[in-house]
Amino acid sequence: MSGDIDKALATPGRRRRPDLETRLYNWLGHYDYPYTHPPGHELRVMLDESQLARIGNDGFELWLGTMDHWHCFYKAPEARKLAWFILWTWWAKTTWFGLRRWAWYKLLTRQCARSKAAALAAKVGANG
Repeated sequence: MSGDIDKALATPGRRRRPDLETRLYNWLGHYDYPYTHPPGHELRVMLDESQLARIGNDGFELWLGTMDHWHCFYKAPEARKLAWFILWTWWAKTTWFGLRRWAWYKLLTRQCARSKAAALAAKVGANG
């Protein structure tokens, strides 16, 4: 029986149209000849000239390292916890998307300028 199905699929003139399940499978996956891989397979980002982050093991792990040596890897639940920490705890909540750090450093610059001016005035007043 399976021979009949294989023969029908192998003959271009008699090939059946893919059903919805096959279309969804191909659309959701990542096609890299000759295989369709799971979503998130082989993603990578260069962090600088040599450091990179890569998704491996069919999208179940985050690997950090260089092209020649991997420093560490995290399973998907650990990687999501790390992402949550970076995006929410550090970036959004603690630094207000960078605005809090920017404002703090502006105020630090003003504080330093004021302290410098007070120290200079005290020095000039003492020499006076």
